[in-house]
Amino acid sequence: MVVFGASLDLDAINPLWVYPIAVAIVFLVGGGQEELGWRAFALPALQERYAAATASLGVGVVWALWHLPLFLIPGSPQQELPLGPYVVAVLAASVVFTWLYNSSGSVLVPMLFHGGINPIAAYFPTGGIEAIGMVAGYGSYAIVLVVALLWVYGPRDLADRPRITLGDRTDSGTKSDR
Repeated sequence: MVVFGASLDLDAINPLWVYPIAVAIVFLVGGGQEELGWRAFALPALQERYAAATASLGVGVVWALWHLPLFLIPGSPQQELPLGPYVVAVLAASVVFTWLYNSSGSVLVPMLFHGGINPIAAYFPTGGIEAIGMVAGYGSYAIVLVVALLWVYGPRDLADRPRITLGDRTDSGTKSDR
């Protein structure tokens, strides 16, 4: 991280006991609830017609647009972020979320992940949320993970099992037998 210009500010990290509380809050009332729309509905609908990687990017574009108003709200975490790296990070994260959803078959996994990544900025040793605009920031890690996921699983399913489509779901919202 230091090689890429990141600074380590370990004194700025919140106490570790705060993290599980923040995860629960984000999971229940924050970004975790977005996954009901992004991964449980929009992604399977797009995966009816497109490969998982393409569907991920479609969801990612809408997801990034969804967050654009936060760049205009004084005091929001996004207000100080550079827009370009933020959008790249959201697109990369969308692919990772698709992998989590398609691999697990459950929206709870991406919901928990979303709940976990939003508050992690308080613990990220390369400058917190400001690190998103840096080469060594966490957006870069998501891009590396996306490349690895595409290499290992391929763009069609992004999982070791077939991608989830709306046609795979029963009335109860669970996967049907294949």
